[in-house]
Formats: sequence, structure tokens, C-alpha cells
Amino acid sequence: MVPVFKFQNEITAQIKRIVREDADGDKQTTDHKTIFSEMLKSDLPKEELSLDRLKHEALSITGGGVDTVKNALVTASYAIISNPAIHKQMHAELVEAMPDPNKPLTVPEFERLPYLNAIVQESLRLSYGITQRLQRVDPLFPVTFQNYTIPPNTPFSMTSYIQHRNPLVFPSPSTFNPDRWLRLTNPPSSSSERSVVNSTIAPSTGKPLSRYLVAFGRGPRSCLGQNFAMAQLFLYLGTMFRRCEFELFETGEREIEMVSNYFAPFPEAGTKGLRVRVK
Repeated sequence: MVPVFKFQNEITAQIKRIVREDADGDKQTTDHKTIFSEMLKSDLPKEELSLDRLKHEALSITGGGVDTVKNALVTASYAIISNPAIHKQMHAELVEAMPDPNKPLTVPEFERLPYLNAIVQESLRLSYGITQRLQRVDPLFPVTFQNYTIPPNTPFSMTSYIQHRNPLVFPSPSTFNPDRWLRLTNPPSSSSERSVVNSTIAPSTGKPLSRYLVAFGRGPRSCLGQNFAMAQLFLYLGTMFRRCEFELFETGEREIEMVSNYFAPFPEAGTKGLRVRVK
């Protein structure tokens, strides 16, 4: 727990500095705007701008944006390195799109690569985002789900773990299979490469497969950092696997698979996570 408390203290010290600079009218010590400098300029009630509230806001932002992206990168990297067929197809696509490995593509250019895009979708499916059940309550109206009517003010929840492992939607749900995002029941209406992923049809429902991917949540309460997280995934996977060759080091599925739920998914206690050698 020592690193956790140390991190909390560092966050608190940074926020205190920002609050002090804002109160004194001093120039920011950072060369860019921060979330907290913008919050302090807003018309939020004073109680919403207390040091304790800002600290918890910082912890939520960093916690929600670190472990989730890390888990997706670990899931994708392990699958790519451990499966020569996946690595071969992804690498060929990257070499064609980025002949010079020292000149990386932009995020939109990476997004248009169909196989890389499929790998990102599949890594989000099997890393789950947040695995904790997130409660929702409609205070005014009943909510209809299939043949059930949930009364107003009744908490209900779901978990991405069960959603993403539904075999009726994702056959062989434990298998990392990028091709499931590329097989089409109906051809895409757009020539955009990315539409290939978004037009893939779930075999049991006839609806777009992307409808069932909820790693970022859905609706007005979905993750605010979704676009930033996606940019990280595309830039890391596209650039690193174009520039480097990796091999696993003392890493198996035991180090990767989720066995515990502590808001985010965690592997078996005592495992050391993904470890690789650069060839």
C-alpha cells in the first residue's frame, strides 16, 4: 500500500500548488492547461472545489485511465506475441502502411488499418475495462429490459465481463480472435476501412457486433477518456509492433487471465504479469 499512499500524497501536493497559483493569480508552473485549473475557473459550487473533492477527482481520472488501458495493452500484446499467425498478419499490414518504422502514422491512419483495428476491438473485449458492476437508477420512470419492468428508484447493474463473454454473441469467447470483427454478414456501405469493423454482424442477433462491446460503458455515463484511450492503444500497438520484435519471457495465460475483480480485472495473486524480451 506504500506506493498507493505515496501517489495520493503526490496528487494532493500538485493540486495544492494549482489551487495556490489560482488564488494568487500566479502563472502556472506547467506549460499547459490542466483539468483542475479549468475546474477552478468554472462556476461549480464551492463545496465541489474542496481539496478533498479535487483529490478524489484526480484519483478517479488517473485510476480509470491507467489500469484499463494497461490491461488492454497487455491482453493485445500477449495475444500478438504468443500467436504467430496473428503477429504475421498484423506485421504485414503495418509494414505496408508504414514502410519507414521511424515515421509513425497518425491516429486516424492507424484506425483505418482493418486488422489492427480488429485487434484493438478484441483486446478491449477480453480486458473488459471496468469489471465492477456499475449501478444505475432511473428516479422517475420504469426501465424495460426484455420481459422485465424495473420500477423507478430501483438500482440495477451489469458487468462487462459477462457481456463480453456471452457465447451467443461472441462464439468461443475465451479465444482471442480478431477475425470475429472482420467477418461480414452484410457488406459495409462505406468504403472506409474502419467500417469493416463497425459493420460486423453478431451471428445470433443480426445486430452490429460493436453494439455489444461495453468496455467504455454506454450512454451519457460512458467513459470521458474513451478517445484518448483508443489513441493510446493504436499508437502503442501500431508503433511498437512495427519497430520491435518481442518474445515472451516466463509468461503464460496464468499471468494474463482475470481471476479477481477489484473494480478492474486482476490476474492470479503473485503472478508477475506480462514479461517479454526484445529480439
